[in-house]
Amino acid sequence: ILCFAAFFLASLIAAPTTKMMLQDHQFLSSIYIPRLLENDAELKELDISNKYVTDLSVDHLADALKQNRRLRSLNLASNKLTDAAAVYLADMLLVNTSLTKLDLAHNNIADEGGRALSKALQSNSSLTQLVVEGNSINVSLLEKLQYWLDFNAHPYPLKLLVPSVEANELGLTTVDLSGDSGVRIYTDLSAQLLADALLVNSTVQRLILDSNFKGDVKAVAISKALTGHRSVVTLSYACNHVGPDGAEAFAEMLKKNDVLTELNLNDNEIGESGARKLLAALHVNNRCCKVFLAHNDLTAAVVQKIDAAAALNGQPSPMKRILPRIVCNDRTLNSLLLRGEPSDPSSPKAITDIKAYYTNLSAMILADALRTNTVVRTLDLSNNYVGADGARGLAEMLKSNQWITKLDLSGNPVTDEGARALLDSLANNDSVVELLLVDAGVSSRMVTAVERACILNKQPTKVKHLLAELHRDSPEVTEITLTELADNVVSDLDKYKLPRLVDTAIGLLAQALQGNTTVTKLNFSFQQITDVGARHLAELLRVNRALRSINLAHNLITNEGVKALLSALRLNDTIKAIDIGGANDITPEWFAELAHAVELNNHPLSLKHYLSRILSNDPSLRNVSFRMASTEGPLTDSACVHLAAALAHNTHITELDVSRNQIGNKGAEVLGEQIRKNKAITSLDMSYNEIGIDGAEALAFTFKGNTTVRSLDLSNNRLLDEGGRAIEQMMYENPSITTVKVDGNHISATIQRAIANAALLNGQPQECKRLLLDALANKIVPQIDFSNLETIAVGSITAPRLLDDNSVDCIVYCLVNNPFIERLDLSNNAITSTGCKALAELLHKNNGIRVVRLANNKVSDDGVSALIDVLRLNHQLTELNLENNTLTPFMTERLRMALVLNSQPRLVKTVAMRLRSGDRSLRGLYFQSFDGERYCNDASCEVLAYYMRENKQHCIDHIDLSNNMITDQGANFLAHILQEHTNVKSLKVEGNLLTSRGIRTLYDALPGDSCLTSLSFAGNDCTDPILEEQFEQKLRENAKRLRTTSQSAFKRKGPKDVVVLENTTDYMRRMDDLILAEALADRGRTIRSR
Repeated sequence: ILCFAAFFLASLIAAPTTKMMLQDHQFLSSIYIPRLLENDAELKELDISNKYVTDLSVDHLADALKQNRRLRSLNLASNKLTDAAAVYLADMLLVNTSLTKLDLAHNNIADEGGRALSKALQSNSSLTQLVVEGNSINVSLLEKLQYWLDFNAHPYPLKLLVPSVEANELGLTTVDLSGDSGVRIYTDLSAQLLADALLVNSTVQRLILDSNFKGDVKAVAISKALTGHRSVVTLSYACNHVGPDGAEAFAEMLKKNDVLTELNLNDNEIGESGARKLLAALHVNNRCCKVFLAHNDLTAAVVQKIDAAAALNGQPSPMKRILPRIVCNDRTLNSLLLRGEPSDPSSPKAITDIKAYYTNLSAMILADALRTNTVVRTLDLSNNYVGADGARGLAEMLKSNQWITKLDLSGNPVTDEGARALLDSLANNDSVVELLLVDAGVSSRMVTAVERACILNKQPTKVKHLLAELHRDSPEVTEITLTELADNVVSDLDKYKLPRLVDTAIGLLAQALQGNTTVTKLNFSFQQITDVGARHLAELLRVNRALRSINLAHNLITNEGVKALLSALRLNDTIKAIDIGGANDITPEWFAELAHAVELNNHPLSLKHYLSRILSNDPSLRNVSFRMASTEGPLTDSACVHLAAALAHNTHITELDVSRNQIGNKGAEVLGEQIRKNKAITSLDMSYNEIGIDGAEALAFTFKGNTTVRSLDLSNNRLLDEGGRAIEQMMYENPSITTVKVDGNHISATIQRAIANAALLNGQPQECKRLLLDALANKIVPQIDFSNLETIAVGSITAPRLLDDNSVDCIVYCLVNNPFIERLDLSNNAITSTGCKALAELLHKNNGIRVVRLANNKVSDDGVSALIDVLRLNHQLTELNLENNTLTPFMTERLRMALVLNSQPRLVKTVAMRLRSGDRSLRGLYFQSFDGERYCNDASCEVLAYYMRENKQHCIDHIDLSNNMITDQGANFLAHILQEHTNVKSLKVEGNLLTSRGIRTLYDALPGDSCLTSLSFAGNDCTDPILEEQFEQKLRENAKRLRTTSQSAFKRKGPKDVVVLENTTDYMRRMDDLILAEALADRGRTIRSR
């Protein structure tokens, strides 16, 4: 008892607080089972080993553990438990998910208990340690128990994956059993179990077994399982200590597996021997294209070979077959046709599977194989997936391979980057003559550059050397002769089996010469240059300014080639000679055109510049001027031939200025003939040239048929009167020219005036022109009415064709000498004061015009003043209508009075003008009739009143209007005279048509200070005696007042201040003599003096 107590106390002291030992079943049931049922957090481990625990106690303990979630470790060792206790515990494991360790060592458990535990472990995933040593369980059961324990030790229990793998679950495509590389979990049995499951699986595609299947045995098991597998494409077996034996197993698997594409053996121990076995397997395998062997203590050479072999496996099958033939220079392998084709012939390239296409890697592999090949001439990789990287690999190959002549990369994503690499490689390659990049994502500029490089490769060696010299702009090369080159070209035909290369060589030389500044002469005679080569040379001439001479004699050039050269010569002004004779098939017309174009290059640049733009019918070129500062311009008679030819098809030039040049009669004739056909030119300036009579006659003849030219300047030439008459005659026959200048040609003023007026006449409306021409020819045209001319349409508005001041000048010229014109109606036009002044000149020179109408124009006071002045000299004009013009009331009244005055006798006009001028010698107005012919009427009185009022400085004191036709209306005007001019002393109106009313008007008009002392109105129709008495009374009063005023003035001034006046009788007699003289001049007959 003492010993037992001591042992018990020692156990309690030594055990931790969470480990308690029991003595009997009662203590277990009373202490630990309740704590288990309550899930006591402190109770994580329970050690009741060697405590004589019975099967019944285990039953109660198992029931409590079914509800417990805290206990992690249970130790029941050395308790002599039987299979019954094992069964109780197995039932508990089906439910419990927290227990990770169960120790049943040294009990009496047999196979029955082992099978129960094994079955429970198939469903339990938490128990990782089960100790059953010291029991009666056979070895096979022990292995199974270990197998299931291994499953429970992995995050993704193998025992759960294996059934799914075997069942071919559709969603199971990846099996990941990788883990910590430092922990060895899976046994060989686990690997075999997984291998067995894979044998019947067809869904798993990725198998990841890194770090958990260590050793060669497991590697052998897995490799055997994958030998015939049809779905796994990726196997990752890194960090598993695989040695040479495991590598050999994987190599054998690769020889028979045609599905696996990726094998990861990084961080293993396969060694050089294992790597060689894998390399040999890859030569047999056609599928595996990625093998990772990092950190396997392998040399770089072995790794590189394995990478190359794997990369080759990723290429289409034809690649692997032909690669050995490429390497060994198979003489039968001249062409490699590796065009891209889908794996399914019926599907387009863009759909899914691209395994049958060649990629960048394919191009690089081929490039490596072709570096030393001397047989292959054609490489066709069109319609594949070769990009810029693949193109760079091929470019590197072309630098060393000088045998391939054709490379086709059409339909690949090469891009400009890859094309640039290929172009650079052609600089070191002389064999490639055809490099196709159609639909390869390459710009047109880059494609053109590649094509030019290929064309350059077609050329003979001498051509290439010459081109190199030209690109360097060597000063030593000043002349190029192609005679020897032709033989070289023919001798090189067999090398490339290409067509004749002369035109191509010309194209390359032309391209190289575009920026050259040293070569001045090209000799390409006796070749086979066609129109293609001629076009190359034409492109050269457009930009090169150094060449002076080209010899193209005896070639195969036709008219088309000449057309190209002519087009280029319009922009080139340096070529002085082109020889294109001999065997060339060129018609004489085109030969002459080319000769003229070359000759034109000897003229100044300005002429060349304009001619090129004229020939191109430049729409922006409207005004062309060859005018020079001096008379030494570029245009001669020969140059005019070219200018005329250039104008033949031009439809945009409207103004042509060829003044101050050296154009003679021939040049004028050529230009005139061409301008006659031209429908666009409206203005031609040929002043300051050397055109003579013949040139003027030629121009006159050609311009008769032209209807577009409006302005012609021939001033300062050598036309003389004969040439001037030709121009005048042309003006009458050509109605379109409205402006002509011929001054400075030694032409008489009469002819110049005739030409100018003919030009003015051409600018008038047609009906106006017909009448004026008749008037100019002195035909009987009594009346000209231009008040309602024909109308013209301006847009959607119809407006009259108005006459202007220029039209008036023309009218004046045509009417000045016509004696038949009496009426001129210019109403409703646009005539201003300038035109009105011109009409005044007409009225001054032509006294036959009686009526002029200018209503509804734009005449101002200045123009009317000119008409008033001319009316003093023109006594025939009786009507001048200026209604609705811009006249002031004052000027309107002046014009009316001028017209009234113009209708009076000449005597009245003369006296009126003297009144207007303020002639102080005029003392009296004597208009009495001598022979019964009456001079004055009411209008005469109005004229006298108006001009006396206009100038009040006159000295009129006697007015005699006896024996005329003055009525009461005239008396009104006389009354105004008496009111405004109080110095009038005597008024005689005897023998007129006055009535008492008119006499009364005179009486009422007398102001209080009037000097009138004598008024005689006998012989009128006055029947009022009272009025006569009133008049007499009034006159006596005036006389008395005047006498009184005179005496007062005499007394105040004295005798020395007396003013001696001229005897009135003598003055009147002298005035009568003047009137008689004027009357005699007016009538042209003798009248007896009084």
